[in-house]
Amino acid sequence: MEIILYTIGCPHCNILKDKLKQKGIDFKIVDDVDEMEKLDIISAPQLFNGEKLLNYNEALEWLSKI
Repeated sequence: MEIILYTIGCPHCNILKDKLKQKGIDFKIVDDVDEMEKLDIISAPQLFNGEKLLNYNEALEWLSKI
């Protein structure tokens, strides 16, 4: 399962990045705004959990369950 964090380096982005590291989850960082726009991502952070794209609150909830 590939985990991808779409980030612009904002405080919420950094919180998700830190939580992923704390959980020992391998993930890829995408910080290219053009690539995000191609995927219709209009806000950050967004986390692809291998199944679907999650916004910040959804990502925190998902991380709390694993």
